[in-house]
Formats: sequence, structure tokens, C-alpha cells
Amino acid sequence: MAPWIPMAVLPNASVREPIAMDDIALLPPTDPRVKAAGRRQPRLLKFLRRFSDAFGQKVEPSVLMIREAAPQHFRGTSPVAGFRDAVSISVITGGRAVMVTHNSGMQRPIWAECLSIYPWMLDKFGEDLITNNSSMLGVHDLDLFRGQSVPGFSTAGIDLSDVDTPLFAELSRRWARRFGRENVEWEDRAIFRSLNMAYQASMMPGGQEATFYDIGRLITLWVSAMEILIHPGPGGGAYKSGVMDLLDSAPWCDDGLKALAHPVPKTKSTTQDRTLASLIYFRIDALRSDFMHGNDVTDEHLVTDNGTHLLHVAASLYRTALATKIGVLPPAFEDGIEFDEVKFLEKFSAYSDWKGPQRRHERAILKAMALPEGDEQ
Repeated sequence: MAPWIPMAVLPNASVREPIAMDDIALLPPTDPRVKAAGRRQPRLLKFLRRFSDAFGQKVEPSVLMIREAAPQHFRGTSPVAGFRDAVSISVITGGRAVMVTHNSGMQRPIWAECLSIYPWMLDKFGEDLITNNSSMLGVHDLDLFRGQSVPGFSTAGIDLSDVDTPLFAELSRRWARRFGRENVEWEDRAIFRSLNMAYQASMMPGGQEATFYDIGRLITLWVSAMEILIHPGPGGGAYKSGVMDLLDSAPWCDDGLKALAHPVPKTKSTTQDRTLASLIYFRIDALRSDFMHGNDVTDEHLVTDNGTHLLHVAASLYRTALATKIGVLPPAFEDGIEFDEVKFLEKFSAYSDWKGPQRRHERAILKAMALPEGDEQ
């Protein structure tokens, strides 16, 4: 097996199976690539064994690794953070959808803290611990180290079934294009800038000190992530109408979500018929403005009529917008060609993979407005 290099550890996530792109991966400590690195640098395994929670219970961190033969620039901060953001949104948005439909996370990851990168890591020689962040630049002795997961946060188990497979596959392709070229297209830059904002929006509002206004701050970040996604580049601008246009064009399965049947204000005196998703987004955008400008906001503004929290619905809207923007679409079944069973089964499997997460978010959007699921095409 070609060598892989450990770049960071994530003690709040218990990844049970590899989540990988071609050159970068998030791995459980039992993965052969981690064990091989441990044989080359024995202190790596010692480092991984020195993590616990606040009460001394052992924690096994997940390990972020890069293929040694990968281009050197993949080891930079931005590519590593971009990978982490892509994994986070591919996992957390699905957990938020389940939170809406089941009134419970069902033990799925729903907060971005589960994929936060630990500030200390072994140096490239596998000897000392080093850190370099906005607060400090430091070196310390591994023998004195006592690593700890985030207090007040339950370590999240992550299975491959938690990963939005079609979304992550396309983000993997975009990651290689964004960070593997010198001349980066605006859209690829915007996608990972948006993912970074969405990662921050996916954080917990706070700890015991979290207030009503912390939730408003996160809602603001979700709106920002969607506006960044549609920004056309220098000289252009991003507006809520553009986000709603993108949501209206999404490949909805449910006929009720396809329908342009909901009047949404266009000007002070006119409306435009849009999808249910756009109607919800219009409300979230207005809520963002109220929080940002100090307008009067109450608890009732944060939930739909049936009590569904807009903070969680925003995640499903973002996933829908992101998937539509980057072309995560159902495979087309062509008419008028000779039937090929193998190709049909391949496309049917791809369609099933696409439909699973798509329907998960559609059910969340319908549940938010207390609407039943409709017919599908």
C-alpha cells in the first residue's frame, strides 16, 4: 500500500468506515493506512491513545490523512479545511433533515463540532506536538499531553450510511479541481467558500450560555452560504431572488414541491409564484435581516406554524441549493434505444443513490409546513 501521511486528528468524530477522496481521507484509527503510518512513526499511535473525554473515558480520534504521492499543495490549510467542510455538509445536512422529520437526530451527527480539527498534531518527524493557530504558535512534549474531546458534546459516530453519497462524490471532483489547479474558476472558488460558511452555520449556537441571538447568528450564516453559492463573480451580486430561482429549478421528486404555487413578495406591491422551498427561504432571509439590523424578533419567528425550527430547515434548503448548483441530478433513462440490462441496473442503482438523500430533504421541507407527501414522477 502506498504511504499516507497523517495531517490532523478529529477527536469528536468516531468514523467507523473511511470517508475518502482520491488523495485525502478521514479514517478510523483501525484503518490499515493509519496503522502503517504508526509503524513508520510509533509516537503517532501513542498520540492517538492519549485522548479521553472530560471524565477520563477513552476516545479514539479519527485521522485525516493525505496520500504521500499527492501534489504537495494538497497539504495546505485550505485544501484540508475544504475537505473537512465537504465531509461535514455531506453528513450534517442529512442529520438535520432527520431531526425535522423525526423530531430527533436519531443518533446522526447534526452539529459541526463533531468534525472540528484538533489544534495539536505531531510534527512531520513524528516527535513533538505542534500547534499554529490564531491564538498561539507552540511546541510541546507528547509525554505530557492529555488530549480531550469537546466537553458538553457527545462524540458522534459516523457511518457511510450517514454520508450523502451523490453530493460527496461531486464535491470530491470539485475539490480536486479547486485545489489542484493554479487557475481556479470562480464557481469552484465560490463553492468551497460557501461550504466553509455552511460549516460555521452548522455549529451549535453555543454551550450553556447560548442565547436566542446565537440562533439568529447561525441563520444569518446559512443565508450567507446560499448567497455565496450563487454569486456570479466580480462585478455581479447575489440576491435572494437568485437563491429562490435556484431552489425553484431543483429536481424535486414530489409534485407538491415542484409546483410554482406559492405567492412570494417580489416588490412592495407585487408577488411571484414560487416553490414551497422558496417561500420558506424568503421567510428565513427576512429573519436574517431582522437579526442583522436589530429589528424586533421573538421566539415565534424562529419556527414554522407546526413548531419546526427554521435553523434545521435551512440546512435542507442549503443542501438542495448546493446539489442543484453543482449538478447532482438523477441519471437519465433514455427512450428509444435497445434495452441493456446491465446498463439499466447501473442507472437504477445510481438513481436510488440519488433519490435517497433527495427525498430525505424533501420530507423535511414538507414536514416544516405540515404538508403531506404528494405524488412523484
